[in-house]
Amino acid sequence: MKNIKVFFWIIVVVFLVLLAFQNQDIFTAKQNFKLDLMALGEHHAPELPNAVIYLVCFLIGFLIAFLSGLAGRLKYRKAIKEQKAVVDSQQQEILALQSKLESSQSIPLEVVENNKEIHEPS
Repeated sequence: MKNIKVFFWIIVVVFLVLLAFQNQDIFTAKQNFKLDLMALGEHHAPELPNAVIYLVCFLIGFLIAFLSGLAGRLKYRKAIKEQKAVVDSQQQEILALQSKLESSQSIPLEVVENNKEIHEPS
């Protein structure tokens, strides 16, 4: 499985290098980036290569996706902690019951049977 992952990432990197090399003139072309916010006016960025604009857009999208999944990850982390606490308390209860069982098994059988006869209603 590890070899398959390495092979997959090598193929992805090769395709990205091929894409960048074949479209070098598009990625290196410079453009002005203008943002028109009606209430706040127009904002102009300096002339940047298209590759930088694509990279910034990709990083903004990555950040939005990361933040949108963050709440779910935190919720699941909290649920896991609560379930681990329940498991730990149940483990402690099991150990207490096992020690109680071991101590009750150390009582001779005759005493238990005699005690049973005493407590049974006639």
